Order: sequence, then structure tokens, then C-alpha cells
Amino acid sequence: MTGIALLFKFLGTFPFAFAKLKDINKSILVSIGMLPRGGMGVLVASIGFSLGLLDNYGFISTVFMSIFTTIIGAILFNKFWENSIRYKILFK
Repeated sequence: MTGIALLFKFLGTFPFAFAKLKDINKSILVSIGMLPRGGMGVLVASIGFSLGLLDNYGFISTVFMSIFTTIIGAILFNKFWENSIRYKILFK
């Protein structure tokens, strides 16, 4: 579930970043920077759980998915940011 969330967060951001920036490397960096936004998932899961639309398993899965995407997204962003500084991708 975490892999699917990361993939679709990336795919949901990349086309818009590329349309605006016209640079693949910068667009990838922006898209990776948008990965750690799991707070909305927790909010929606909380509402679904309180309304009885999610069981305990679904709620816990969503919370852990949000935590993992936040951690993984932050690590990926840090790695790509360091590489972009090192290779001066952002400053061309």
C-alpha cells in the first residue's frame, strides 16, 4: 500500500511540475518533495473510521502508510536534493 501511495503521489505531481518548470530534473525533485504529505490520509481515515466506513485494520493500515510515506519521502527528497546541489541541477 505504501509503494502504491508513493507512486501515485509522484505521478499526480510530476506532470504539473513539468508543465510549469519545463525541466525533468527539477520536476522530479518537486514531485519527490511532495511525497511526504500523509496528514490528509490520516484525516480522511479518521473521518472514515468515525463514520464506520473503515474497520480497525483499514484505519491502522492507512495511518502506517501515511507514516511510511512521510519517512520515505523525506529520505528520498534529502538524497535527491543533495545530488541536485552536487551536480548543480537546480542552478543551470
